[in-house]
Amino acid sequence: MGIRPANPDPAQPFGKSWFIYNTADFGKEISDKVEVVNLSNVPIRARVWVADAITTSDGAYAIKEESSEIGTWVNFPGSGSSLTVDLGANETKVLDFILKVPTNAEVGDHMGAIMIQAVGTLSELEGKKAEIAPGMKIVTRIGARVYLTVSGEQIRALEFPKFTWKMRDGKFYFLLTLLNKGNVRIEPQGEIAIKNILGTKIGELNIPNRVVFPKGEIVLPIEWEDIPFWVKFSGFTAAARVVYGSGLEATQIMTAVVLPWYVPTIFGGIVVLLVLFWMTRKILRAKRIENRLRE
Repeated sequence: MGIRPANPDPAQPFGKSWFIYNTADFGKEISDKVEVVNLSNVPIRARVWVADAITTSDGAYAIKEESSEIGTWVNFPGSGSSLTVDLGANETKVLDFILKVPTNAEVGDHMGAIMIQAVGTLSELEGKKAEIAPGMKIVTRIGARVYLTVSGEQIRALEFPKFTWKMRDGKFYFLLTLLNKGNVRIEPQGEIAIKNILGTKIGELNIPNRVVFPKGEIVLPIEWEDIPFWVKFSGFTAAARVVYGSGLEATQIMTAVVLPWYVPTIFGGIVVLLVLFWMTRKILRAKRIENRLRE
């Protein structure tokens, strides 16, 4: 299956794939069309609906199961917020929809997607009802993103409260916590400059482009692939610079020593042996003193 804008805006970089409405006043109605495509060689029946979008913890675009914004603002004439459409083999259909901005909508960005999911082939649906097999069922959903900005004062504010690291599956990751305190989506970019304990630059990593929704928070993992072996014992300093608009940026600096897993184990073993040695000496000394007193 496929889904895309029927009237793409050539002025928008992603207009062929996404619905982008840069400014919309309260109460405004936007009429548009969406193309749904059956790319298979058999007829199918599909469900088409609209949903709100969220960002996952690492900044990926995802769809909410329950909608309260764009997912409830779009209607297909005569069908409501969702409809079922029959598509012949390799057939494309154009569906009309109306997006109405509520009068009480919040100023700023709102995100969602027009989704399509196959319910089944027409031959299956016309026959007897398929029995639901026990266990997990995998379904495929395809969506075209919807971005809408409600007119008003736009506030662009990003907080960068935390910059840490962790080892996962033997790999080293920087973790950047980013919090959008504004009312428009932010697509932060930037870099992490890494220096050794002498202040010499030993590496630089680009911060991948992610979207942080208004009131959203993500923890962005960035892998350091070419970490020098000697750095694991001597330590390093990393400075992260996040740019989220013209003249807008946030920075964090961290210092760390990355020890292989066996180093703390060996060190812990040595500490235990030293404690046992000290306790043994203390006990033996006490016994010697006790023996002298008896003599």
